[in-house]
Amino acid sequence: MARKVTRKFLVKESTTKEITTQVKNDLLESVDRLTPWFFRTLPLFYYQMTSKEEQINHLHTIISLKQTNAPSATLRSADGKKITFISVSGRTGELLEFLEDLKNVNIRNAAVHSALEGDLLVCHFYTEGFPLDLEDKEVQRRLREIRRRLGKLSSEQARKVENYLQGMDMQYFSRYDAERIHWHIQFYLKIRDYETVFSLDNERDKNFSRISMCTLNPPKTGYLLRVTRILSRYGMKINRLYLNSIQWSLDEDEVVFITLYGVDEQGRKLEPGSKVWSEIQSAIKTVKWVEEDELTTLIGRKDYRFSVQSVNFLRACASFVHQFLSKKQPERYTSEVVKKAFIRRPYLSHLLYKFFEARFDPNIEDICSHCGTDLETRQRRQEEFRGEIEREIHKIHKFVEKSIFLEAFRFIRYILKTNYFLEDNIGLAFRMDPEILDKEHYSPLPFGFFFFYGRGYKGFHVRFEDMSRGGFRLVKTRDKEHYDFESARVFDEVYQLSWAQQLKNKDIPEGGSKAIALLKPGAVLRECVECAIDSLLDILVTYEDGKVHPNIVDYYGKEEIIYLGPDENVSDDMIEWIVERAKKKRYKYPNAFMSSKPGLGINHKKYGVTSHGVNVYVEACLKYLKINPHKDSFTVRMVGGPDGDVAGNELKILIQNYPKVKILAISDGGGAAYDEHGLDHGEIMRLIREGKSIGYFDPRLLHTGERNFVVQADNTEGRRIRDEIQVGNTIITDLFIPAGGRPNTINIDNWEKSLDESGIPVFKAVVEGANLFFSEEARLRLEEKGVIIIKDSSANKGGVICSSYEIIASLLLSEEEFLEIKEQYAYEVIEILKKKARQEAELLFKEHSLRGGILPLTHLSSRISEEINDLTNTIRSMIREALQSKKRPPERYLHMLKVHCPKILVEKYEDRIIHNIPEEHRISIIANQIASYIVYREGLGWIKSLHYDDVLNLVEVYLATDKLVEDYIRTILSSDLEGKEIIAQILEHNARKELTREKIQALKEAGYNGNRFPRAIDEL
Repeated sequence: MARKVTRKFLVKESTTKEITTQVKNDLLESVDRLTPWFFRTLPLFYYQMTSKEEQINHLHTIISLKQTNAPSATLRSADGKKITFISVSGRTGELLEFLEDLKNVNIRNAAVHSALEGDLLVCHFYTEGFPLDLEDKEVQRRLREIRRRLGKLSSEQARKVENYLQGMDMQYFSRYDAERIHWHIQFYLKIRDYETVFSLDNERDKNFSRISMCTLNPPKTGYLLRVTRILSRYGMKINRLYLNSIQWSLDEDEVVFITLYGVDEQGRKLEPGSKVWSEIQSAIKTVKWVEEDELTTLIGRKDYRFSVQSVNFLRACASFVHQFLSKKQPERYTSEVVKKAFIRRPYLSHLLYKFFEARFDPNIEDICSHCGTDLETRQRRQEEFRGEIEREIHKIHKFVEKSIFLEAFRFIRYILKTNYFLEDNIGLAFRMDPEILDKEHYSPLPFGFFFFYGRGYKGFHVRFEDMSRGGFRLVKTRDKEHYDFESARVFDEVYQLSWAQQLKNKDIPEGGSKAIALLKPGAVLRECVECAIDSLLDILVTYEDGKVHPNIVDYYGKEEIIYLGPDENVSDDMIEWIVERAKKKRYKYPNAFMSSKPGLGINHKKYGVTSHGVNVYVEACLKYLKINPHKDSFTVRMVGGPDGDVAGNELKILIQNYPKVKILAISDGGGAAYDEHGLDHGEIMRLIREGKSIGYFDPRLLHTGERNFVVQADNTEGRRIRDEIQVGNTIITDLFIPAGGRPNTINIDNWEKSLDESGIPVFKAVVEGANLFFSEEARLRLEEKGVIIIKDSSANKGGVICSSYEIIASLLLSEEEFLEIKEQYAYEVIEILKKKARQEAELLFKEHSLRGGILPLTHLSSRISEEINDLTNTIRSMIREALQSKKRPPERYLHMLKVHCPKILVEKYEDRIIHNIPEEHRISIIANQIASYIVYREGLGWIKSLHYDDVLNLVEVYLATDKLVEDYIRTILSSDLEGKEIIAQILEHNARKELTREKIQALKEAGYNGNRFPRAIDEL
């Protein structure tokens, strides 16, 4: 076996000593040369606030960097809470590059120190705070000193100050003396609402301007990067910068201070009244409310000088373009494709912004009565940019890119007003001309719509009448894929829900509307609500002259009254905030702006208002199916759970009113349960009381049977089972009540899953308690198969009727007055909505029977809505025209105004009903009350069958006849006439229409075309 040889390489001792000596000499030379430089080059404050140990570590790092010719180093503490960046390169923009690396880090505190010559940069960033030791004597002493300096404060100021003091951390507390913290607190107390407040001081430092800014709740990550980027864009050289954040609890505001010392690119201090200082403030205010994306790269361009604000407008523009182009070809017009087109053609993007500016910049001087501008100047500028844009678009050969810019150009041309040029806006809102919509896809066109856009959200508000009301819905998304899916369809969903609301609102004076804010994954829900609502109010609020804010160029030129209501994910505290915000911004009818204010509204879930209406149709369907629900057994399947508003209350009504009801299956967001013998009523009631999902149904209470189950939707299998029983054919019932779930759950692609193997539907009747659960095509297919379907616009109108009466109460009563009559008022409103549901249900099945059961109930439902709405619009326009021509409608119209209101309101506040409701609202109440009264009583097509164009005169004749018939019936019933009840019944059924027909025929023969208003009144 060969012997193993180990070779050793020995370094001579003399060489070791030589190298060691050389290294020592080099290090000593570096220490001797760099140490004096190090101690004179950074701002004095660095040495005052940095411990000796840290200074030694920094000097070690600097010497090492110089020795190795490395540009920079990053040091991290063992616990990861502190990051130190040191650079010796002297290269411009290195701080920005490092902050870019930290853009996803929540920086709680920071200190940046830069050498006067710019060749040394030392930065500290802290990712967590270090709480104050409130037991420490020195801490207590300094806190007393700060409180003493602050002096007497209001209770609200004192609360804020105490929270502030409790929220300070040791980094901040030890960095500043009591005087400086006192100044910070005073600065913080200046903040109103969403402001960022600024201070520019040129006296404190002889070489630099001191810029201080304070804001609340900026983005958790990347905010310092954005601010620094703005300063860099304006050529600011930072000598030192400090960021401090104070937050006393996760539920409260975070206060962020940034103080920096610097000069402009010429080495001069900033002047307080200068354009550059104004632009810096404006950009920093805006950057808090915008998101970072691909378009941010445009801000750094030197050629077209895109600002933070102009790029945010382009984001909104790109979002709008994507919304409507992706409807045609979603795979070609993705959000990314649209944004990249804007980036690839910066000149054209710049032209689009300049065209927008020419249309809406309030600083273009004026004479126009609506928008306050010199139309000739404004139009000339617009035409200049319009021509240049058209020439540039013509040069584009790629079809997709050309389509993008054409749609962006259309977007700007069809904006009627925007809050973009308002100072301190926190989101963007645009009132759009509905003519921009493609009539092929959106017919009928809505009366108007708003587009709003901001950090973390986008959304729309669509309405079909000038004065409208409808829910404000928040749609949260799980991830980018979910957001992209919802994003592509959000306008269509708003449009469809708004149109459904228009059909549903046939019994109330307000037209149909809907608003949706779609939230990006991780967006702060409350913040998005506040930004969207605030921006909408910006362009709604009018002043004493009836005009919007003077910085809004208004091509619409009319006052707009919007009433909102709570919908998905809108909590009670948000409702209260929305009302208070409307008051603060001086919206004319703030209490009516958002219905269902806690304590002051009629809580829909507590009173079950929508479910009361739904159940009227449940009974009507069961009667049609020859089922007596009070005596007979019947089966139900439901979507929407015990914790839901509509579903929970309907379950309660079913269980309490119908002892033999068998609720076989329930599914909701949290799970599903099925029992072939009927789910236990007591357990369902327990879940209703506790506000829990059906997924918490106790499985021990299921009847014996291998098919029976309870699942929770917290896993893939549970969600699959839940979804299957919502759409599948395994459960056969008399009645299906979708009272929850997403729009179009059952659609043209899956409706056949509701059929059994023989092609027979697994349910006999459907009462749609939820909006748009079925698509229109799916409804028609199922109706062709014999299913009785009560459409959502009929079935769940109870909620909107209730909200309409909340609006009337808020217009007439103080909070104390409403609370005094609230229970009686709520009871009377519920009775009204049940009556209106019964009237429509009776008419639906009557018209269905008259047509031999051939015409589907859903068609009849739409026709009833359309006929009432059309007649309402005709009467309303004629009344309005008469008022404008100084004529007055007859007194019985005023009677209709009082008939519409709950009795307790008439008894106690009759005078206010006549005088305090806004005129347009009063006219709408009268018109709607008359229209619905006639259509429900006389049926579809009766008005048209008279072939009389003067509708208002026809209505006057009908109302006079109605009063005459009522008098006859009263007289007959009080007499001793034999068979008086039968005579009264005959008169009730036919007398009005026949007498009206005779009188109209007589007027035709007489050629009557005279005054529509033979009698006048003074009040309207």
